[in-house]
Amino acid sequence: MGLPIGALSDSLNQPLSVQLKDGRTLTGTLKGFDDIMNLTLEDATERFEGGERRLGTLVVRGSSLVSIGWD
Repeated sequence: MGLPIGALSDSLNQPLSVQLKDGRTLTGTLKGFDDIMNLTLEDATERFEGGERRLGTLVVRGSSLVSIGWD
């Protein structure tokens, strides 16, 4: 298994989902990241029980990530 940064490099412009420490799940297209795993997601949505909410483009702080999954 490669380093997380390498996996992110291979996943630019691809859909992914992230789980946050506060329990939220976000999905979107990975547009960029930095060395501390702050992620820029485009066309992001928040999925929750009973529905989802469109968020647009956002930056997710690396310190709030629990897991990253590829769709």
